[in-house]
Parts: sequence; structure tokens; C-alpha cells
Amino acid sequence: MFLKRSFFVLVITSTQLYADLMEINNLKQFNEKIKTGVSVVKFYMDGCAPCKASTPMFTDLSQNNDYKEINFITVNFNRGKAIALRYARMFPTFAFFKDGKLTGNKIVGYESNTKNEMISRIDALNNKKTTDTNKNNIIKRKIASEIADLKNQQVKAHSVEENNIQSI
Repeated sequence: MFLKRSFFVLVITSTQLYADLMEINNLKQFNEKIKTGVSVVKFYMDGCAPCKASTPMFTDLSQNNDYKEINFITVNFNRGKAIALRYARMFPTFAFFKDGKLTGNKIVGYESNTKNEMISRIDALNNKKTTDTNKNNIIKRKIASEIADLKNQQVKAHSVEENNIQSI
């Protein structure tokens, strides 16, 4: 009895965990889902190592509170060929739609900068400034540090000029 309850709880938890991601392999359903708003679609293929490697990143984006209104969709090439062949030739391919229309270039493949590139594109489509990722925080701290250094140099430069004037 305990095992049955544990299994039931596990199934509910995993369903809730991935509730923001939707796999669609039917063309009519796909067109209906991307018809309004912003949609990000990951086209992938079974057995594709980069596709598997990109899954945690795509899942994280789909669960980000900043992107609640975004449709995150996956399309499996093996089960949704009619859709996948329309938009992808290599896998993974990430495509961005707004109000049913494909926008800009797709991202093909998965690299270390793919997540940041996706965030920039999603924010641009969603008319938002790029979210405060760790990378942006690092850049902000570096800029603040450089400004402080420049102010210190400026103070030192003034001090040197004052000393030179006093010695004349």
C-alpha cells in the first residue's frame, strides 16, 4: 500500500514539475497553440545528444516566472514529422513565433550561450528588457567597479594638478 501511494505522489509531482512544457505532434494543434502570443518551440529527435543536453535549459526557461505568458512547446521529429519538417532540418532547432508567425532566425544546435541568446530573443518578442540573469549582474558589477575606478583616477588627477600648481 505504501508503494502505491509513493508512486502516485511521484507521478503527480513530475506532472506538476513539467506543466509549463507542452509536447505537440499534431499540426492542427500546433497551429492553434502558436496562433496568439509568443511561442518558443524546440524541435528535437530521439537519440540526439545535443537535444537531450538542451532539455534542462529549455525546462528552466519554461518554468521561469518572467515567462508565464510564453508558450513553450516541444515537437519530436519522430512523432511530429509534418511540423518538424516545416521548420527544422537539424536538431535541436529552437524557433520563435509571435501571433502565429515565425520571427527572425532560428537557433540551431545547443552551445553554452544558447540560453542567453534565447532569453534575449524571448524578451525582444515579449517587449521586455532582458531579465536579470547572473551574467547581467556580473556585467553590472563590473561596470560599477570601472566607474568607481574612474572616479578614483579623476580624484588623483585633480590632486596631482593641485600639487603642481602649488609648487609653481
